Amino acid sequence: MATHTGILGNFSGKIGPIVGGNWNGISYIRSLPVRRSNSRLSELQLARQARFALGMRFIQAMGPLVNISYQSGYGKTKKNAALSRLLSQAIGGVYPDLYIDYTQVEIARGELKKAANPAVALTDNQQLRFTWTDNTGLGNAAATDQAILVAYCPETNDLIWTGNGGIRGDGEGLLDAGLLMSVIGGRGYGLHTWMSFRDREGERIADGCYLGII
Repeated sequence: MATHTGILGNFSGKIGPIVGGNWNGISYIRSLPVRRSNSRLSELQLARQARFALGMRFIQAMGPLVNISYQSGYGKTKKNAALSRLLSQAIGGVYPDLYIDYTQVEIARGELKKAANPAVALTDNQQLRFTWTDNTGLGNAAATDQAILVAYCPETNDLIWTGNGGIRGDGEGLLDAGLLMSVIGGRGYGLHTWMSFRDREGERIADGCYLGII
């Protein structure tokens, strides 16, 4: 309990944020020290913020692609569902050395039959040629399913894609990478690539397949 006999009189104890006392006959008052948050908790908060920022950078690069490449929000908006999957399974490392494991990124998610034996190569005229095995008739796969082709450069945060990259029955499709290659050409940057399918009505999407880095 604090005692107080006037603003210029004796004062000892604590009143609110003020502490009074006496040392060698000299009365004094001081403010209580500011309590600092636990440093470990602060580090965890910084780590969460860094993970979120890293994930959002990629999701923002996806732009409108996420609106068609996620069949549903799985209880969330499509953007939040994509971010949640990215944070839970594709971000590795220990803060502050965090990274995205692009082999684990789900560029698309849905219930349509996935691509079989997908591959990609860069053509002489700066196009990405995607190939796959026609698996029409297996499960819900249809020959008319449209290919979604995607390429991403982490260094520039540029993502290019097409939702009309050929049909499943053709077994191949092209993504024009000329503009992006003109930006990154000569810098030694790579392009991470994925593909997926959506049905002709645009209602069903296949899980994305990671094809590797060009």
